[in-house]
Amino acid sequence: MRITRLHIENFGHFNNRVVDPVDDALTVVHGPNEAGKSALRAFVRSTLFGYLDRRNKQFEFYDYPPANGGTSSGALDIVTSSNAAYTVRREQGRNGGPVIVSGDAEGGTELLERLLDRIGPDLYQNLFSISLSELQELSTLNSPEIRDRIYSVGLGLSRVSLPDAVSKIDRDVRALRGPKSGSIRKADKELHELKAELEEARKDHAVYADVASKLSDVEGQIAAQQDKLEAARTQREQQSLTISLRPYWERLNALNDQIAELPQLPDFPGNAEQQLDGLVLQVFNDREQMQRGDARQDERTAEIKSVPIIEAF
Repeated sequence: MRITRLHIENFGHFNNRVVDPVDDALTVVHGPNEAGKSALRAFVRSTLFGYLDRRNKQFEFYDYPPANGGTSSGALDIVTSSNAAYTVRREQGRNGGPVIVSGDAEGGTELLERLLDRIGPDLYQNLFSISLSELQELSTLNSPEIRDRIYSVGLGLSRVSLPDAVSKIDRDVRALRGPKSGSIRKADKELHELKAELEEARKDHAVYADVASKLSDVEGQIAAQQDKLEAARTQREQQSLTISLRPYWERLNALNDQIAELPQLPDFPGNAEQQLDGLVLQVFNDREQMQRGDARQDERTAEIKSVPIIEAF
């Protein structure tokens, strides 16, 4: 796959800038400082792999905010080894920004990854897009170190030196298995001490289990004695109540004996209640007649007193 055309819509100080055509052989971009060489490199990387988040440690190397404001965007025209042509367009946004692939096939991120042959941003940056500072760093290395660096990049290991990795592993091994201060030896010593403490704890645990069993038996005996105590208290209360009621019981028996010695009264007739009601009614009627007689007597006495007395007669 190779790039044939750049259309920088809005990136850094480029605005609607087209680089066309891009030669299929060697293309050299040159210019004074701040001409935009690094911005072109950042534009290609951002369009192919997405815009970096501010929290990414490489953000400052690819951050070229548009001079005219707005959102960074642009497109690349590419041609594959089978002469299939595509346009890759990306706009800055969340998660690297949305990407649209058009041309002989249309799609998004999945299609772009297939066109890139699954090459990731780290391999691209270290093998296909090396900056001047990285070249200067590479020039200070010797041949084996350069070989290891290129080998690491080929594996997709960004900025990993195999000799450094081996040295680090040796240091880690010494730190773990050092004759005096290795962490594993310290751990073995602590483990031995803990095993001794565990054995003592097991002995103490046997004694504890025996004491706990005896304690459980004692607690059961105490519970049984408490039940007996409660039963005795209840019986004592019942007896005390019986003793306090004895005089009343004796008095009741004496009264029952006196009642039994009383003479038997004749039985009342069956209609005694009706007879009593009749007598009460008769007494009531007699009282009314007497009251009416007294009233008539008072009237007659009054009439007699009102008759004039004739002296001559």
